Amino acid sequence: MNSTRFSRLSAFAAVAVLAVVGLTGCAESPAGTDGASTLTLADIKSPVQLLRNEVANRIPGNLVTDVVQPNDRSEPCESVETDPEGLSRTWKSGVLIVINTHTKLDVSEIVDTLVTSFEEQGWQTGEGVSPKILQLTSENSFVTIDISTVKPDKVNDIGAQIQITTGGPCVVTEGRASKSVSGLGRAL
Repeated sequence: MNSTRFSRLSAFAAVAVLAVVGLTGCAESPAGTDGASTLTLADIKSPVQLLRNEVANRIPGNLVTDVVQPNDRSEPCESVETDPEGLSRTWKSGVLIVINTHTKLDVSEIVDTLVTSFEEQGWQTGEGVSPKILQLTSENSFVTIDISTVKPDKVNDIGAQIQITTGGPCVVTEGRASKSVSGLGRAL
């Protein structure tokens, strides 16, 4: 296990937990007089990243072999045909957790424990964009959590993997090429 990387993620997560607790109180997207969201892409970026870290840190460190570099990006909410300028966007943040090949727990048991820890805090479990993705939502947070798994490859001594992806609501931006979007990080 890369202890330096895991220690940095753990330290960041400790701060993140405090911020998530404060930020998830904004469950509903604040709306303007016309009912449209007043949130910006910058407003949703931090809560999305912080919740990703919170989810990852609920997996016990002794089960983790590696934490693959987090992947943060803004994505369009609509197709190129519907929104050619990419004005409607969301922020996504993901991380891949590689589980120790020597753990006695099955990856499904690890995920069940993880999901239960959120359900105990009022999160609801449902199906994501495919049956292989578990999605957690909460009326107290505008961020969603998607969790998927890959079984271990015992032949090649590769542990199970847990993909965690958090995402925010769609917001109106100035488009993919604008500085207000590209200045936040990678834009698809």
